[in-house]
Amino acid sequence: MHNMLAILWLSAGQPARAATALSGYAPGHHQVAPARMLLFLLTGKATEAVSEYSAAVMGPGSNPRTRAALHLLGAVASLRLGSEANALKLLRKATLIYQATGIRIHILLLPQEDRLALQRLAESSGDQDIVEMFALEFPAPLRNLHLPAQLSPREKVVLQQLVHHSSIDDISSALFVSSNTVKSQLRSIYRKLRVSSRDDAIARALEMDLLN
Repeated sequence: MHNMLAILWLSAGQPARAATALSGYAPGHHQVAPARMLLFLLTGKATEAVSEYSAAVMGPGSNPRTRAALHLLGAVASLRLGSEANALKLLRKATLIYQATGIRIHILLLPQEDRLALQRLAESSGDQDIVEMFALEFPAPLRNLHLPAQLSPREKVVLQQLVHHSSIDDISSALFVSSNTVKSQLRSIYRKLRVSSRDDAIARALEMDLLN
């Protein structure tokens, strides 16, 4: 239950709430390891995702569905860390489970760019079994399953001030910095949150629980 709940929070762009849903479990717990790996990947922590994989794959209690998800997410983490050989090794393990059971729903967990990267790796390797697994049609990935870049501590301060002040001059006065500094930080905030206005930035911040 908590594994799926965390994935739903991630799909809604709320990693803090996903982390809360997973906080009661030890690292590598088979029931939530896929969600923990996905959280790490979506927050730019590929090394932590690999550690979670190592702890979970050696632990008891996992079923083929969980192992398939672990192998696939482990392949993503390995590829992000530059290890194509290990990514291929884990892809082959996921493919063997698919061939034996038909389980492939875990592919829907992948952000689209990671899925495409794995497909390209499979094609370049010449492993037709992996290529076949990825060649099947899938529904569109969960719409929000790619989180914006993380805001810096200073950007979070500026974002909080944006709630209380409507003008750049007011924010600069409150923070004792120049207007140009505030403008630069707001441009970075808007880019990271993928918005183009003050109201949209505040709405996105509330959605992602960034104002607490």
